[in-house]
Amino acid sequence: MVFLRVRHQSHVDGTSRQLVLPPARGIRTVLVSSAASFVPAADVEHEAFGLLENASTTKDVYNDLRTTHTAWWSDFWSRTFVHLTSDDGVAQFMSRLRTFHLYYMASSSRGELPAKWNGSLFSVNGDQRNWGAPFWVWTTEISHHPLYAADASDLGDPYFDMYAAQLPSARIAAR
Repeated sequence: MVFLRVRHQSHVDGTSRQLVLPPARGIRTVLVSSAASFVPAADVEHEAFGLLENASTTKDVYNDLRTTHTAWWSDFWSRTFVHLTSDDGVAQFMSRLRTFHLYYMASSSRGELPAKWNGSLFSVNGDQRNWGAPFWVWTTEISHHPLYAADASDLGDPYFDMYAAQLPSARIAAR
């Protein structure tokens, strides 16, 4: 596996980047990784390339990643699936809403921090909130409430871990 470190990209606009790869024959698998940290001295480039190196330890990277990915989703849907039906179609509609919400949460709630309440990784307008923290807390927590009934409480771990990590600061603030 050859890693192409792209240090300079063309800036398409303020929110986009364009990567141009050298020409090659045959099929290519392009792996993209990113890393972030709240620690200014963190070596996020090293972390991002470490993720790529871990993902590409075999010759068939694509199929290995796809197998892991599909196994996770298969397990998730097998434990959260319900079938709803009604003559008026309301149950089917509610089932679609439930499935959409679970997909959204499962796609964006498996990292260290909780999903942003109004789009998370599907949000295309940046991190815009036109109100203060109390509303962020409320709108974020209501996204997690349905997870318990759906047997997907593990997706709430980042939300509760975020608050648990704040406990020492909260104790100081309470004094």
